[in-house]
Amino acid sequence: GIILNVSAKNITLREMNIAAAIVRQNCSEDADVKLGLIVDPDMNDDELDITLIAAGLELDEGELMGDASDIPAIYRFGLDINEEE
Repeated sequence: GIILNVSAKNITLREMNIAAAIVRQNCSEDADVKLGLIVDPDMNDDELDITLIAAGLELDEGELMGDASDIPAIYRFGLDINEEE
């Protein structure tokens, strides 16, 4: 499933539909997509925040990480603290 939340001061229904269409184009046809909207009067007129939460993804091993060369190896491979030196 996917949760798409849009926060904005001013947003039209057309703009919401565009955001939803972009998400739907990039997920499976049977994905359950839920939309949310927060009208925030403190935001700028031209500002838009999008939060996307996706669950139930079926990925090949390593597909999510992409190019992880800038992530320290300790985070990529873990650290076995039980190893004897």
